[in-house]
Amino acid sequence: KKPADTTTISDSLIFNDGDSAYLSKNMNTVTGAWTLSMWIKRTGIGKSYDPLGSFRADEYRFESDVLKIESGFTSSMTFKDSSRWYHLVFSDSGSDQTVYVDGVSIGTTGFSRDFGDSGTVIGRMAYNSTHFDGYMAEIHFIDGTALNADYFGNFDANGIWIPKTVTGLTYGTNGFHLDFSDGTSTTTLGEDQAGSNDWTLNN
Repeated sequence: KKPADTTTISDSLIFNDGDSAYLSKNMNTVTGAWTLSMWIKRTGIGKSYDPLGSFRADEYRFESDVLKIESGFTSSMTFKDSSRWYHLVFSDSGSDQTVYVDGVSIGTTGFSRDFGDSGTVIGRMAYNSTHFDGYMAEIHFIDGTALNADYFGNFDANGIWIPKTVTGLTYGTNGFHLDFSDGTSTTTLGEDQAGSNDWTLNN
């Protein structure tokens, strides 16, 4: 069987709860369709709250190793493997939101939520001092289109979900791509590779 298209993700960003590390941005609010894709590796297994971020209307977090969206979605699967990378995609059509893990839909929320405001953060909860423990890589946000996971990865010849070269996407006015490839400074680490929607690294 011919191997699937693949690419190597060479850079990731380390988040440490003890250092209160997170990213922040004063975003315009996105209404209607949008897509958020990210690769994550957890080191905070078993934490009561391990937040991916706060995106205006919702906290997206692991709660005792279960993935939760505060407004009403709880995954049936758990995320307890600290040795592996998970690929998460949240695809909001403007009427509901589908959650993908490693290329497979794990459920639909039945509701749509706006994304972004002046207090948008990645790697922490907006309203307390809890922060993510682990790694994040290849964060894509698409403003205006609900995409499935196939735009960001595919299955290899052994049926393992792997990243692929992401091309041809229209990111929209508020979209961004963070690949954390320029480690010159904290400023360059937060640069948007798809446009000018850069993020601020804190701690």
